[in-house]
Amino acid sequence: MRYRPAHVLAAMIVALLAAVVGYTAYWFVAAAALRDGIEAWAAGRRAEGYTVGYDALAVSGFPARLAVEIAAPRVGRSDERLAWTWSADRLAAAARPWAFDEITVTLSGTHRVRYRRGGGEERAITADIEFGVARVHLTAGAARRVTVAMTGIVAATPGGTLRIARLDAAGERESESSLRVNVDVQGVTLPSGGVLGPEISAASAAATVLGAVPQALSRAALLAWSRGGGIVELEALSIRWDGLGVHAAGTLALDDRLRPQAALAAEITGYAAVLEALAQAGAMKARDAAFATTFLNLMAKTGADGERLLSVPLTAQDGMLFVGPLPLVKLAPILPE
Repeated sequence: MRYRPAHVLAAMIVALLAAVVGYTAYWFVAAAALRDGIEAWAAGRRAEGYTVGYDALAVSGFPARLAVEIAAPRVGRSDERLAWTWSADRLAAAARPWAFDEITVTLSGTHRVRYRRGGGEERAITADIEFGVARVHLTAGAARRVTVAMTGIVAATPGGTLRIARLDAAGERESESSLRVNVDVQGVTLPSGGVLGPEISAASAAATVLGAVPQALSRAALLAWSRGGGIVELEALSIRWDGLGVHAAGTLALDDRLRPQAALAAEITGYAAVLEALAQAGAMKARDAAFATTFLNLMAKTGADGERLLSVPLTAQDGMLFVGPLPLVKLAPILPE
């Protein structure tokens, strides 16, 4: 049997039309499933005690993307200790219709957080993000890796305006009890100036959180994580704040009052300026700061750049930070009691 060119062409056209119709049907089914999934997620969170809402939800992007835009999203929760709400003008996310293993979320715009501790006064933070994007990598439907890149962050806080030129962060779940975290920030201007002045030129950290990762930032969740043997293996910490330079590594944990516990090996430059600033701020007595400076100078050596370099253990226990054997400052719980 001979196939005529017209028959072959017709068969190709039919196959192409079938593929187009099939893909179109698939896209709209996927779009409906995405909408239903978001609404089911919102219903699930409401059942857990959260308030979740939005003004409108639209799915677009045919044919190459599945893009969802949520107008005026808002999430909140209230309990005796802490009531909070987050809201934004819009939230947008997109994925490839044929591969849902990577979702891109747009974070640019204005974000608002309102919170109140106990019966105290309500406070607000409003953050404007010039550019922000998060990428969520999924494995078997669960988030395995999340990366965030933001620039031009300006946040109005109760204590003043916080500015961050750039922030990059990544979190990767290595197992059910291991979370790898990397954070790098540059060009930080603190709202209140801080002990050493307002400018932190750079700070970075690489760590692994061990133990069942807390699902909420609450005292109960953090205490459960800590009592279950949760620790942070800090592989590298670097801070450059005015004249202070710190490079450290070691382990971190929390005590039963949620005060930091630490055993770190550190290299510190500019420590004399820190002690002087602590004395001027009233966090240390002037004579104690002078004694500490003299004591640490005896332990330090002169580095290649001429700065005094202090190689010393940093420890935190019983609510006190020690530099070597020297108690330096008291440490408060990371969440109020």
